[in-house]
Amino acid sequence: MAYQVAWSEQGVLVAMAGDVDIKELNEANGRLHGDPRFDGMRYQLWDLLGASLGSITRREIEQPSAIDLVAARMNARVKVALVTVSPHDVQISEHYAARSASLGSPWEIRIFSDLAAARAWCLE
Repeated sequence: MAYQVAWSEQGVLVAMAGDVDIKELNEANGRLHGDPRFDGMRYQLWDLLGASLGSITRREIEQPSAIDLVAARMNARVKVALVTVSPHDVQISEHYAARSASLGSPWEIRIFSDLAAARAWCLE
């Protein structure tokens, strides 16, 4: 697995590639939360088009939901765009979004199949 993190003035792009497990996903997420720019961030754009979340289970994806809920206490105004087309990865992303909502996360989370559409939504 490899990922790149690119910060901009309003947010961050995380581009993941290869087979991604929950440990690697949590590592990337932790880099965002630990960055001093996190407090002013308005969006996270996760490009998963070159990645496979095939080893991540519905139960495992609940970890980032809970971790992000804690992070939302520091910054509640975040949009999270997840870009993927793989049926499994879409299901995992949908479960993450649903679990986050059920926990009361103030973050707005959407799933996209197109990076340009996701970026446009993030910048609205």
